[in-house]
Amino acid sequence: FDVVSADGTHTSVHIDILGTNDAAVLSSASVNLTETDDAADISTSGALTISDVDSDPHFVAQAGTAGTY
Repeated sequence: FDVVSADGTHTSVHIDILGTNDAAVLSSASVNLTETDDAADISTSGALTISDVDSDPHFVAQAGTAGTY
């Protein structure tokens, strides 16, 4: 854009903004894991928190991963 100084001279100002994709932050509260000799008895619980300053926080589970998310 064009800028005029106090003495009346004109000059052009060009501004480049270089964006950065900041990585999302994944954190967890306390996590509990129970393991026994039987695979059916393995369980875990806890909570994950996702925050992202660049966009909406969201979680996508990998395909074919057993469990509830």
